[in-house]
Amino acid sequence: MNKPVSVTSFAPSRQGDLPPAKLDQLLALIAEGESERERERILPFEAVDLIRRAKLGALRLPASAGGAGSTIRKLFEIIIRLGEADANVAYILRNHFSVVELLVRHPRDEQSRRWQQAVADGALIGLATTELDTPQVGNILPNTTFTPDGDDYLLNGTKYYSTGTLYSDYVLVRAADPAGRIGATLIPVKRDGVELIDDWDGLGQRLTATETTHFRNVRVARQEVIFDTEDAGYGAPYSNTFAHGQCA
Repeated sequence: MNKPVSVTSFAPSRQGDLPPAKLDQLLALIAEGESERERERILPFEAVDLIRRAKLGALRLPASAGGAGSTIRKLFEIIIRLGEADANVAYILRNHFSVVELLVRHPRDEQSRRWQQAVADGALIGLATTELDTPQVGNILPNTTFTPDGDDYLLNGTKYYSTGTLYSDYVLVRAADPAGRIGATLIPVKRDGVELIDDWDGLGQRLTATETTHFRNVRVARQEVIFDTEDAGYGAPYSNTFAHGQCA
């Protein structure tokens, strides 16, 4: 992946489709060096950046929000092909497309529209929800907290299995306030106090950055937090279908 390439030409049309020849070119570039990356554990930052610059993450956003308005079927067809090119890269995006689906289904307010605009501009989203010693993946204990600080909150805690977050621009975090209410926020990964650690050493795909994420006094604006009691709807519409780049 050393040759100069203009990936802006890969951007999807407003009709929801990538021109087949350009999609083929993009996937060929991502497949290039896949075996070496896997063998040498070379993190696929360049491959993910091709996706970012191509705005492939905006496939499901409606045209009115700057996306391609693709159907779920079309999205899955492309993800299957992406998994054939590089299964790690397809899996890295599982949380991104799950969170984007929530933004599509729950546009809510001006803050949600700003998040949609970031995706339309190419931003990718990771996820940090799971804590240790919980009954199942995705559950949280009140160990990651939103503490009121003036009109805002301070976010503190540690999350695990943060698949794809190391490659992302934003991360969705679930936490609890002092009253025990569970909520979520979507914040830039480069915000002060966010630390991403590439420490994944478990079984499975080694390049997905299913790592530890620390939050230390991260300032979060009130409008960036959506509590479950406000019908946040933060679940996983279809993230499990992205296992190894395949659709269940």
